[in-house]
Amino acid sequence: MIAGIKKCLDAGDITGLRYIFIDSLDVDPTFEKYKEDYAVCRTVDGMFEPYKELTPLAMSHSEWSMDYWGKIKFDQKKNFSEKRFEHMIEVAKIVHSEKIERLLAERAAKQTKLEEQIEQVIPKDSVLTIQKTEIVQPIKDTINNAASTPRTVLISESGISKSDEEKLDAEKRKLDLHNKSVEMEELEKKRQREERAKAIDKENALVGSQEQPKKVPGIVAVIAVIIVVVVLLLKVL
Repeated sequence: MIAGIKKCLDAGDITGLRYIFIDSLDVDPTFEKYKEDYAVCRTVDGMFEPYKELTPLAMSHSEWSMDYWGKIKFDQKKNFSEKRFEHMIEVAKIVHSEKIERLLAERAAKQTKLEEQIEQVIPKDSVLTIQKTEIVQPIKDTINNAASTPRTVLISESGISKSDEEKLDAEKRKLDLHNKSVEMEELEKKRQREERAKAIDKENALVGSQEQPKKVPGIVAVIAVIIVVVVLLLKVL
């Protein structure tokens, strides 16, 4: 069973199941990955609502366009009915035909690659060949379940996929280290500026103390000259 569907079933989350199946036909329009789980879920009480006519269901394939698909998908969200969903399964095969071809080709390629890998371990002529299907099927089931898990299953409570969440955590740690490094660098620059300022203040103080003795004799000399001039003037008078 697909992990997301099992989680909703265990929690009795009918709304979650409905969203998974509404998106399932866009994820896998072949519906192969969901058939078994759908058979279980359709028996759950409250899974389906009585059908209400919203957009009339078109029976002609010529009317099955992406525009029509969008309308009935929107209607299904408002009224999750078994009748409309069964109709959507058939419509998806037409509107998503190109995607179906691509998916089938990809699955065939994966199947071929898987068989080649197993062939390397269990040659055709090996006595274990008869048990090959018993080995292949569990591996195929694991791959198929992983490939068909809806994106919502891979989303954490924060709304971010777990792989992206791990990347964000790593980036956050990296950013924190960078910020701490910048902070330490700024503190070191501040300390150096303060030390330079103290050194300049000390140097200015030292220069001032050296110049002060030079200024005092100069002032005394000026005063002495003034006194001599005054005395000479007094004599002349």
